[in-house]
This record gives sequence, C-alpha cells and structure tokens, in this order.
Amino acid sequence: MKKGKFFAVVLLLFSLLFSACSGGSDADFIIHNGTGYKSVTSPYTGKVWLDRNLGAIRVCEAPDDMACYGDYYQWGRNYDGHEDKSSDINSTLALDIADAGEDFIITSAAPDDWAEPLVDDDGSLRSFNWSKIDGDSVCPVGYRVPTVIELRDETLDNNASDPFGSNVDAFNNFLKLPSAGERDNSDGDLINVRDDTYLWLNGVDGNQSYFLNASENADIYTDRRSRGFAIRCIED
Repeated sequence: MKKGKFFAVVLLLFSLLFSACSGGSDADFIIHNGTGYKSVTSPYTGKVWLDRNLGAIRVCEAPDDMACYGDYYQWGRNYDGHEDKSSDINSTLALDIADAGEDFIITSAAPDDWAEPLVDDDGSLRSFNWSKIDGDSVCPVGYRVPTVIELRDETLDNNASDPFGSNVDAFNNFLKLPSAGERDNSDGDLINVRDDTYLWLNGVDGNQSYFLNASENADIYTDRRSRGFAIRCIED
C-alpha cells in the first residue's frame, strides 16, 4: 500500500472512531475505495454532491490545502491505481479501457489520449463508464461524474452574487474546490499546484473532453484525455 493511501485509511478509521465516541451520526458517511466522504447540498440547485474530491482525506480548509487535493484521474479511467499522484508511469497506450493497468499513461502525441484511438476514439464508452451509479466506476453508489451543465449551474452560472472567476472563488464556493493543479500528461509530474483548479466533467467534444478550469479566467474548456485532473461526484 502506498504511503498516501495508508495515511488516508488511518484517517478514515480515526474519523469513524471519533463519530462513535462522540455520539455523532455516521448515516451520511460514505466509504468508497478506502476513503470516507459526506454529502453537501447546493444552495443554488438543491442537488447533492460529495463534500470533497475523490481521494481527498478532508474537506478543504484553504485553496492550497494539500490534504484535500484528492487523486488525479485521466479522463474516463477507473480507480485502478493510476490516480495516485505517486503512481508509476509508462508510455504504452491502453488496449482495454476497463483494464488499463495501474500506471499513469504518459503521451505527447496527438490526440494525447491514454488509450489507443481504435479502442474508444469518440469517448462514448468512457463517458458511459463515468455515468454509472452502481459504485463500480469512480464514484460511490448513487453518485456519478457531473455533466458540464450541472457544474456550470453551481459555479459559473449560479445566478448568485458570489463571483466565480479564480481559484480563490472556487474555494469560496460551497463545494470548497482546491487548487490541486494537474498531473502532466507528458511526464507525470504535478504542475500548476496551488494556482489552478481543474475538474473533469462527463462530456466529449471530438477526441477531447470537458473540464472546469478555475484560474484567472474561469470557464469550461476541452482538452487532452491523458491529463490528470481531480473529480467531484454528484448524486444521480
């Protein structure tokens, strides 16, 4: 077990023990792939979200709170080990999107995808995978990766007085989104950490996919599926 995952499990066990000893209720406590989560309800849409990024050991206390960054997923991939920020890398493109190994797959050749083009060039198979709510994909049972519209409604288009144009605004949002940066698709290094907020979304545009970029000019963009971004799940 990698050191980061070990400490996450220890913190999870401590949280459960604290809840039991303090008489607190754990009815809203969700355990998925060894990490504990709770839910948070949007003040804008009433929709329910996980309170932290996938793999994060706590809710963010600051934009640069490393404990809430979470894991770094390549678009459409399962929880298979690659999402760990210290996972090994290799440059062999996957021949099976459901069994891509546990390494973070690096590439700098167009279309910069982690899977061979003939496997799922239009992204439809991986989009379907991230829409599952049975707990066999990346999100817990009852949850899935959000669509572009769903995240826009909570951030860029929430029709509230709260601004949403920077990574600080992303943290001040009820989702408490951190400046986790990304895992670079060309070498596997972490970049833009403490500066930029990225989140994958479930949507495709040709051979690229949608994500939220909350930096100085926050908006929804499309880019390479081999990049490693955080994920925040929404209840179906």
